[in-house]
Amino acid sequence: MVASTNPGGRKAFGALEHEVLRVLWSQDTTVTAREVLERLDGRPAYTTVTTILDRLSRKGLAARERRGRAFAYRPLRTERSMTTDRVRALLDSGGDRIAVLQGLVSALSDDDADELQHLLRQATQARKRQP
Repeated sequence: MVASTNPGGRKAFGALEHEVLRVLWSQDTTVTAREVLERLDGRPAYTTVTTILDRLSRKGLAARERRGRAFAYRPLRTERSMTTDRVRALLDSGGDRIAVLQGLVSALSDDDADELQHLLRQATQARKRQP
């Protein structure tokens, strides 16, 4: 994902939110805001990271638990499930579904196109096996 920036050169809040989620997804355990901050490029302010983590928690995307005087966070949803929901929302947005699909397909690399064809064959076979 390409991070968008504000006029001051800082990353937009949504881009930072996504980067924080990527840090959470990459960890095998809960992490504190300080630990998340250490893994982010560009080093946003500590208070910005805590605000993002709090927002993710309120949105139901991250769980938090006490770790000493701080909170530690872990993701509640996988990257895959969130991406699936975004693509499904694009398709269900009421626009031209074919145009959305064409846009997605035209942006694929050759390797991704091969993988998509493989996944489509698997999905078709799985649907045929269902009663």
